[in-house]
Amino acid sequence: MQLDEIGCDGGSHLGYERIVKVLGMVNAIPEFGNQPEVINGCSDLFVEVFGDRGRHARSAVGMGSLPRGIPVEIEVIVEVEGDAASTPRAAAAAKPAAKKAAPKTKAAPKAKKAAKKKKR
Repeated sequence: MQLDEIGCDGGSHLGYERIVKVLGMVNAIPEFGNQPEVINGCSDLFVEVFGDRGRHARSAVGMGSLPRGIPVEIEVIVEVEGDAASTPRAAAAAKPAAKKAAPKTKAAPKAKKAAKKKKR
């Protein structure tokens, strides 16, 4: 997903309610420990574009390597506007619990014999 797809170009934000969580992965050597400072740029951008809706939970981690040698990879979870029941979590919570059928019990041998006699 490109930044302009979530409204970072000043667009309509395409129905996103808020930024929920950001995971920033920084391609770094083991001695580097400033991953949070690198990911601050992403967090600051979301707050600048979305205002309070851009404030989010965040993780920033260092990686020994990233695909194609990219320096930073960002994963973002966003909340989409709309019916709350349309989200998988809300839909699962809204489903009534299925009732379990009572297990069938076998009749005692004497009861079976008595039932056979009655049929005759």
